Amino acid sequence: MVVGAWISVPLGPVPFTLQTFALMLALMILPLRLSVAATACYLLLGAIGLPVFASMHGGLGIYFGPTGGFIWGFFLGMVIAGALCYALENVVHNFVVTRAIAGVVFSLVVHVCGLMQFMAVMHADIVKALMVTTAPFAVVDVLKIVVAVIVASAVVRALRHRAA
Repeated sequence: MVVGAWISVPLGPVPFTLQTFALMLALMILPLRLSVAATACYLLLGAIGLPVFASMHGGLGIYFGPTGGFIWGFFLGMVIAGALCYALENVVHNFVVTRAIAGVVFSLVVHVCGLMQFMAVMHADIVKALMVTTAPFAVVDVLKIVVAVIVASAVVRALRHRAA
């Protein structure tokens, strides 16, 4: 997660990073409790000031800034998408489908949280906020979900093969 955050391309107030890709991999590979715990630890490291967020930033100030909604959205998205993924596994017995749905839900939760906080902090209307926080990342986020599903599938297959 930290390395994904450090890979950062500034696109205005919201940078492009591989943070969400790393979080989606945790969501898709780890059991629910571990993915939530890993996300909580990551967010705690950032809260105490370690430079684990985009552009090597950290500290509580990030949580209250214009992009802070994305940060707390990581945790909320992990909980919601992880619980949904866990529930779907008992109904839909297809790894790719359950993980793709979880990735979409995770991304939507993160973007809604990021959008809401950006609007509040920057006093922006929804159109401006969408153009800054979501529109530039829509296609890239879909690609991240697709690649995360492919990588997670390969990792899980390799782990199963190794355990056998």
